[in-house]
Amino acid sequence: MLTKEDVEGWNKVFADCQIKQSDLTQPTEGFLIRALVCYIRRFGYKVEPPFPLNKSDTVENNRENRLFLIRLARQIDHFLKITDKSYSFTYYELIRPTPKKTSHTLYILLNYLFYYNMYKEEVFKMAQEPIQKYHELKAQIERQQRENELKAQQSNELKMTVDELTKKLPQLRTEHRELAKRKASQDESLQKLKESCEELSERLKHLHEQKRSLQKKVVADEESRELQKHIDNIKADIARHKEMANTSENSLRELSNSVELMQRLKKEIENARDIVPLRLIDQLKETNKQLEKAMADERTAQERRSILTQNIEDEQQKYETLEHQYVTKKQQFEVKEKAHKESLQTLHEVLKEKTDHLAKLEKEEHALDGQIDEQKDIAEYLEETISEILTTYVISEYQ
Repeated sequence: MLTKEDVEGWNKVFADCQIKQSDLTQPTEGFLIRALVCYIRRFGYKVEPPFPLNKSDTVENNRENRLFLIRLARQIDHFLKITDKSYSFTYYELIRPTPKKTSHTLYILLNYLFYYNMYKEEVFKMAQEPIQKYHELKAQIERQQRENELKAQQSNELKMTVDELTKKLPQLRTEHRELAKRKASQDESLQKLKESCEELSERLKHLHEQKRSLQKKVVADEESRELQKHIDNIKADIARHKEMANTSENSLRELSNSVELMQRLKKEIENARDIVPLRLIDQLKETNKQLEKAMADERTAQERRSILTQNIEDEQQKYETLEHQYVTKKQQFEVKEKAHKESLQTLHEVLKEKTDHLAKLEKEEHALDGQIDEQKDIAEYLEETISEILTTYVISEYQ
């Protein structure tokens, strides 16, 4: 039977389910169900009745509620039989509680709870180490299982990767051979292009030497200016000589007219000698001497005129020769300079084209080297991967 001290102990333990003395003298179905549910929950069981645990003294009679109450009665019966196999608790005693049976049952259950709490710490202390080892072993086993599963997954993925790479290996080898052939062809083309560039450089050097040689053969700018100055001086001399010749010709014409006049006068004087006084004849002789002297001067002037004319003709011919040489040399120089410039321009264009082609080939060669290095890296990776897989497989076989 529950004493007053037992009721107080119950209320201390079960704060959410307080017992009053009236509940024990006149127990109801609802009170007993609430008390037993709180008791079972104390042991850590998850008990959820299909009806609310309110202050109602009765429970609705339906199939779900009856099944829950039957399970509750069996659980309480199990607790009672732990203490003493002669004790029992039935479904009827749950739905039709009596003061004596209710107090006796709650008393036994309360004592069992106190006993359980008393020895639980020692029992748990004794079982703590094995439980801890159990959990450690369980965690180790789970960890090993996860590692094995991860290794199996990695092995499958690696196997799939190896299979895929093995399938790609012939294609990669073919591509490697093709790239090697392309590289060899590119090397050959590059070598030919380099030789062609060297040949063009030699030709360009030869043309530069030829240009310097032509520049030495052609009249220099300073010499050309001196020649032009000399030609201008000759032109000035020719013009001056022509002017002097014209002046001499006019003077000679006047002198010729004077001589003709004197000759006529001489004839007239000779004809009139008999009738002209002696004094006048002497004057005429003197005049005749002057006339002869003038005629001699005329002959000298004519000779000088002939010499001057010949000099003018020589100078004119020399001028024409020099001018013709100057024009010829200038034309030759312009033709050669134009041809040389065109040749240099052509060579520069060819050299630029060859240089661009060489840069393009070098770029392609660089890209080709990168592809070959990539293929080598893939091949090395495949070899290392296959070696690791074989090593792992051999180790696993021996284990």
